[in-house]
Amino acid sequence: MIAVPQNPTGPSRLARPPDFVAVRWIGPRGIGMVEATVVAATRAGIVPTWELAGRGDPVLFQRRRYARVPVVLPARVLTRRGAWGITILDLAEGGIRCLAPQMVPFEPGEPIEVSFEVDGLGLTTEAQVVRWALAPGGVKIVFRFVELPRAVADRLRRFVFRQELATSGAR
Repeated sequence: MIAVPQNPTGPSRLARPPDFVAVRWIGPRGIGMVEATVVAATRAGIVPTWELAGRGDPVLFQRRRYARVPVVLPARVLTRRGAWGITILDLAEGGIRCLAPQMVPFEPGEPIEVSFEVDGLGLTTEAQVVRWALAPGGVKIVFRFVELPRAVADRLRRFVFRQELATSGAR
């Protein structure tokens, strides 16, 4: 049983769907999803609810500690040796994977500062080089965020989950 979703455009509840719904949740193992049919509309006290019957097995979309989504975002990395422009290829609350267009002097474990925008707001945080490898078009580098402030982590998490839902064919 789940609470009936509210209509985002007004104070009314959404109508009972004619076919099925997709239920998504976040757990320790990742983002889960199962399709379900609404078999009854009831109340749990004052809360309107739908009773659901699953249409198959649950699926895990992400199996990492932090959900990760593909993006293409420009960023700037500052090290003790200088600053470089990079392109973020995927983003998670825990870090980024990016492409640097030229050979850049990064060493695993090296502390850096990375700056980029999420939802039109600038974000600058400390990170650490995890690894790098040559790739077509440059060098792929993985950075792990270091002591990310809670507000920034929350903002990144919301962005990642919105992107995940948008690209997973949410109905």
